[in-house]
Amino acid sequence: MKTRDIFKKNLNKLMKENNITRDDLSKAINEPYTSIREWDTGSSFPRDSKIDKICKYFNIKSYELFKEEQCNTENDFKTRVKELRVCKNLTQEQLAKKLNVSRSNVANWENGSNTATQEMLNNLSDFFNCSTDYLLGRTNCRNAEKELIELKQNILSLVNGNTNDR
Repeated sequence: MKTRDIFKKNLNKLMKENNITRDDLSKAINEPYTSIREWDTGSSFPRDSKIDKICKYFNIKSYELFKEEQCNTENDFKTRVKELRVCKNLTQEQLAKKLNVSRSNVANWENGSNTATQEMLNNLSDFFNCSTDYLLGRTNCRNAEKELIELKQNILSLVNGNTNDR
């Protein structure tokens, strides 16, 4: 599923759950009705500043607009890069500068027309504090090593009789 389609699905779900019409959302976030229609039909995609307005209105984090119910290996890398970038409230340009690549490289990763080199995958993994397997959609566990260490510590605490509430 394309990022645009995931966004469209999640926006429509939010509008339905909150009994919000296109007109209501348009007035609430001060954006043209036609823009809302284009976003919720998937014919266009909002810029980051518009995504921020939507998130503020629905009181959600931006990554929630890009969550996909099930992984689709064809699109996982591009979806994950976009989700992680938006989660850090970065534009494509800002992420590109931090990684010393062009904005078009980031855009191409996010639209699926290009994938990152192994070296760049490692850089992305370090920057977003996640595994390369997570970036590639091989796992839904963002940082398996960290989670295993925490699990081991919790088990050891239980075994040693340390039952402090966590």
